[in-house]
Amino acid sequence: MWLNLKLSHKGLILVAVPLAFEFIFVCTLTTLLSQAENEIKREAHARQVIALTNGIMKNILGLFMAVGGTEMARSPMFTKQYESAVNELPGQFDHLIGMLQDDPQKQGSAREIRSMWDDGVRTINDCRIKYEHGEIAKAARLLPSIKHIAGTAIDKLNAIVVDQHKVETDSPEKQAKLRAYVQIILAVGVALNVVLAFWLAIFFSKGISKRVNTVADNATRLAAGGRLNAPLAGSDEIANLDSIFHNMATELAQAKRNEIAEREEVERLKQEFVMILSHELRSPLTSLKFLLSLLKEGTYGEINEQGLKKVSIADRNITRLVHLIQELLDIETLESGSLSITKAKMSLSTAIEKAVEAVSGPAQLKQIEIEQQLAEASIVADDDRLVQVTINLLANAIKFSPEKSTIKVVSQCNATSIQVNIIDQGRGVPASHQQSIFDRFRQVEASDSKEKGGVGLGLAICKAIIEKHGGMIGVESEIGRGSNFWFRLPTENEID
Repeated sequence: MWLNLKLSHKGLILVAVPLAFEFIFVCTLTTLLSQAENEIKREAHARQVIALTNGIMKNILGLFMAVGGTEMARSPMFTKQYESAVNELPGQFDHLIGMLQDDPQKQGSAREIRSMWDDGVRTINDCRIKYEHGEIAKAARLLPSIKHIAGTAIDKLNAIVVDQHKVETDSPEKQAKLRAYVQIILAVGVALNVVLAFWLAIFFSKGISKRVNTVADNATRLAAGGRLNAPLAGSDEIANLDSIFHNMATELAQAKRNEIAEREEVERLKQEFVMILSHELRSPLTSLKFLLSLLKEGTYGEINEQGLKKVSIADRNITRLVHLIQELLDIETLESGSLSITKAKMSLSTAIEKAVEAVSGPAQLKQIEIEQQLAEASIVADDDRLVQVTINLLANAIKFSPEKSTIKVVSQCNATSIQVNIIDQGRGVPASHQQSIFDRFRQVEASDSKEKGGVGLGLAICKAIIEKHGGMIGVESEIGRGSNFWFRLPTENEID
């Protein structure tokens, strides 16, 4: 149930539970303190009632005793005492009745005493008048009635005093109990506050913090491609977020499987394409090239100048296609990691001379001179592959050099490596292209493919071959001042 609550509801619980507990705690303390305050008021009220009742009884007894003596009845002191009592008692009775309003029974008793005393005052007045007129015998006959009224009033007032004394006596005990209850409630409240704090901490840790940490860990694992934790139970926002991560992981896994399948399909298509290039195109083109060479030589009869020109154009185009197919096959071989390198001790200068000889035809067509400054050095490398690299670099230099310019081939060696520099006087390579130019299908300008030929694979092949030898390749160039394409090979290599 808790796990199905939303975060807003859990937050409300975290706030509402302590507030509810504090509200109950404060209400309980307020009730106990109110009861204690009421007990103090009851005790003070009881004392006031006792004092007032005692005053009433004192006035009644004093008045009765004064009336009881004939001589005293004629004295001025009796007259003053009588008048004072008669004047005070009505107010005292009214005050007593008002103070006993919370106790209807006692209040009724006080009203009854007041009524009796009103009758008694009239009898006392008659007795007093008879004393004043010398009718002592008649006054004496009224005294038992006055005594009865006074005794009854005193008894009822005593009952009120006894009851109020009981209240006065019990109140301190009740106050002590209430104080004890307050202390107990305070102690229990503090203990429950501690328990509630621990419970809320555990609830927050298990219900929110721990679950959030699990989601955060799943996010980290998802980014790293690892296995996620078990899905969180519940239907709150955290569980929903965790479910989203698990769905993402499932979709990514499926996408990865699809990617692998697509990559395998692409690899299969590439293999088919390579086979088509190798068997369906290169072999017929080679045969066609051989046939064109026979036509040029007149094997099948003499052809006119226009025919020879067309045959030469076809021969150049076929040569270009064969070269392109060979480059595509080479780059496929490089990507598959099956590039064959056969290392043996060789003369680098001899390999360079072979390359220069191979490109002498295109160089002569543009009247480009190739100067060689070669250092004699022997290295362990694949002779054919180094010739291929040098031919590619020289062919590029010739392609982008102006007519009647010079290309320098310079080799330098030291104790650990040998470097070959091919320096031309062409247009140069922008700094922004000097790294990317060695990637597949990359050329400095998009128009180079049409104007200069090639598809941007030669330098990528050169880089792969040089790196297979444990070497490096690069270019140093300034726009308008030519380029220096170089490669560096270690002098020490293991022989295959």
